[in-house]
Amino acid sequence: MRALMLGLVCVLAAVPCRAQPLCPVEPLKIAFPDRAAGAFLRGTGAEFDADDPGIVVREVKSALKALGCPADLIRLPHKRALAQMDAGTVDFVVGFADSPERLRLWRFPLGPQGGVDKSMAIGESPIQWVVLASRRHELQALWREGRLGDHLGAGQDTLAAQLAAEQGLKTTQVINLNEVPKLLALGRFDAIAFPTMAYAEPMSQSQQPLATLEPPLGRLQYYAPASRALFERAPALVQAFWNALCQEARRRPVSPGCRP
Repeated sequence: MRALMLGLVCVLAAVPCRAQPLCPVEPLKIAFPDRAAGAFLRGTGAEFDADDPGIVVREVKSALKALGCPADLIRLPHKRALAQMDAGTVDFVVGFADSPERLRLWRFPLGPQGGVDKSMAIGESPIQWVVLASRRHELQALWREGRLGDHLGAGQDTLAAQLAAEQGLKTTQVINLNEVPKLLALGRFDAIAFPTMAYAEPMSQSQQPLATLEPPLGRLQYYAPASRALFERAPALVQAFWNALCQEARRRPVSPGCRP
């Protein structure tokens, strides 16, 4: 009905109208990880930080306001977010990377050649080994020699764990990356791999001086993929949301996203 009324207004006024995406009847359901990620996502568990939910939450809200679409913003544990996206009970997840499996089941912004359009990534970060600053010299030499060791950590089912495995390195699961300084100080790990840009703030505030090893394991691009169910129902809306979110990410004063 909204689209029909817009078209009627355009005809009667005899002026061109820019097509507007049709918001669904029910609010969009947009999920974020349930763990804090520095300035980008604050609060843990099911709740956002009441005073400052984080940069990406504010950007999503601004994008939704520009589109005029209502939405419910929620936080989900990693596995539940994956399951609900696969089932189509969540419309978007924010801050997720692509993978062959996700490309098959979800919808990411694609470029002219059919691959994921990296210029639509709302964020990017190097994936690096983080170590105690006091051990950097020792561990840096081992890393360059391909002999980093056995006491290595990474998040479960993450690109960091995958990249380490591709280099023949076995990692143990780290559940909460905000505990990295504590785990390193206790000697539980020699090095822990994760996307350092997202955690730059808590790393810099750590009482235990930390350092990173070079070169990085790789780079991670973050997107706001849509469920296949939503994309099949409303592809124009999905694209409009991605475009609006990129407009916000480009304005970001720190680590802007959606760069050419």
